[in-house]
Amino acid sequence: KLSADSTSESITVNAYITLVDQYGNEAPGEVMTVNLTRETLTKINWDNFITDNLPDIADFYWVHPAIKD
Repeated sequence: KLSADSTSESITVNAYITLVDQYGNEAPGEVMTVNLTRETLTKINWDNFITDNLPDIADFYWVHPAIKD
């Protein structure tokens, strides 16, 4: 639905989870950011899109080391 919004120049999605620091303290933290520009969004065929390709096609893609493979 977001890709159909012709008023947006880009879409950014941020994901947050509770992270635990070295001392055992919990705090909410950003663990992922993905940005797709209008140009990129129009290239995607959502019916056949393989989500594993998102890191390669996103205009910006960042994953916190705590949740990487």
